[in-house]
Parts: sequence; C-alpha cells; structure tokens
Amino acid sequence: MSRERRLTAPPTMAGLVRYEEGEESLVRIKPHTIIGFCILLLVLEIILQRLL
Repeated sequence: MSRERRLTAPPTMAGLVRYEEGEESLVRIKPHTIIGFCILLLVLEIILQRLL
C-alpha cells in the first residue's frame, strides 16, 4: 500500500499571522494626538453647555 503525502505547514508557522505584511495606512496618527483631540472636544463641549 502506498501512503498519501500531505503538505503541511511547519509547526513553527502554523496559525501565525504576520501583521507587518498587511496594508499600511497612508495616514499615521499617534495615540497621544487622538487623546489630546478628545480632551479638546470634551472641554469645548463643557464650555458650550455653560454658555447656553
């Protein structure tokens, strides 16, 4: 009887995903910039609520 040959991935690579190979965004925003923008919006909203 002949044995079937199966093609399998090496055990070190099975189930791993490489995120670096994905598409890169054209716009890069640092996390502290987003946090600063959110704080600015919060302060602006508080000021507008007190004026109205």
